[in-house]
Amino acid sequence: MCRKLLVLLLFILLIYQSAISQSRNRRNTDSLNQNQDTLLTQKPPELSAEEISAYRLIDSVIRAEKLEEKFSKLELLINKNLTVGRFTLPLEKLINYNVHEGFRLGLGLMTNDKISKYFSVGGYIGFGFTDQAWKYGGDLILNLREESESKIHFTYAHDVIEKAGYSFLETPDLKSSEIFRKYMIEDMDLIEKYQVSFSFLSLQYLRTKIFYKQSHITATDDYTFGSSLNESTNKYIFDEIGIQFRYAYNEKFIRTLKTNYSLGTNFPVLYSNITIGTNWLDGEFEYTKYEAKVTKTFKIKTLGETRLAIVGGLIDNEVPVSKMYNGHGSYQPFSFEAENSFGTMRMGEFYSDKFLSVFFKHDFGYFFKTKIFSPKFALVNNYGIATFSNKQNHFDTIEIKSYDKGFYECGLLVNNILNTSYYGIGAAVFYRYGPYSLEKTADNFSYKLTVSIGL
Repeated sequence: MCRKLLVLLLFILLIYQSAISQSRNRRNTDSLNQNQDTLLTQKPPELSAEEISAYRLIDSVIRAEKLEEKFSKLELLINKNLTVGRFTLPLEKLINYNVHEGFRLGLGLMTNDKISKYFSVGGYIGFGFTDQAWKYGGDLILNLREESESKIHFTYAHDVIEKAGYSFLETPDLKSSEIFRKYMIEDMDLIEKYQVSFSFLSLQYLRTKIFYKQSHITATDDYTFGSSLNESTNKYIFDEIGIQFRYAYNEKFIRTLKTNYSLGTNFPVLYSNITIGTNWLDGEFEYTKYEAKVTKTFKIKTLGETRLAIVGGLIDNEVPVSKMYNGHGSYQPFSFEAENSFGTMRMGEFYSDKFLSVFFKHDFGYFFKTKIFSPKFALVNNYGIATFSNKQNHFDTIEIKSYDKGFYECGLLVNNILNTSYYGIGAAVFYRYGPYSLEKTADNFSYKLTVSIGL
């Protein structure tokens, strides 16, 4: 364990040193640009008639296409934050929904740069009408270096978290429907979390987040863990130190009023997580988790666009299900299509300590376009395999199972049946086949709505 931590710390120091060097180079470049700008401002150049005409044309296009309004709404979608004076209101704290909590109402407030550009502080409170439970928490963010986007983030939360879920150092991607899965989650644990993290940008395209976290987790279902049923419990304490990476070579951005929005890259995007469970303070389990994800978009001339995601994870020691992996399903009787998940897999149907998933989606593009009817057809084929090494210390009223024989599903999407300048609505059908197909044929089908953002 000590050797793993030492190697991890040395690797972190090497990466951060490159971030400091990068920020110095960027600062020198900015200084040179400022000097050039100063020289230019001493004698403003006169515009020709053609240049004045061009500026008027650009301005008229912006007004005609209502681009300012679109960027404003895009900003709201990306950040999900509403600025009111010196404070920012996270819209997801006002009203939210998932199957476990039902509708959740609350309030959140964070200070913004009108108070200070060096820090932000705030908190939230919320109440779920289905689980009948209060949630609350707070954050303090220290902005260290603007050039390398270096931040220290302190977090406290008394909330709920998806049982056996996984996540990566994602950035907002409005082209992906993956965001809709969170509304379908029904298996959640109570969590009291204390966390400090340090994030920064280095090597131009590498985002890194280092964290220490202590979590007190209580299972909300009938599951318990222990050496025997009589000695098992549903409450656990985890002490974790970890690191997350995201590398997107040659990633392009568009700058809105307050946000850099990713336009993607033609190269693969790589994600990885390493989490080490320790017994430093009150931690009850020692383990190491490794998780990785690779996404790639292939644009094929005249044939459309293929999106491929490969995700995998493993944990090297026995822990409660809360820290393992669920199947990443997204089935509900009525739901939205959620990319990079299994649309026919029931929530909490499978658990594992090792898994590999492949999500394939090909979009054929528009067959034709009208003002409100612009159908786009897409095909989906997803595959996953997972194992559960040791079940003897896991107790539940429902059998805990995994999908070691392979889980298969395919789907057909018709996006943008109804289309506006901001979003499109369509329909999808998925079918589950292979070793884990259900006895009733009708149960193997899943019908969904699709929502796409118009950019």
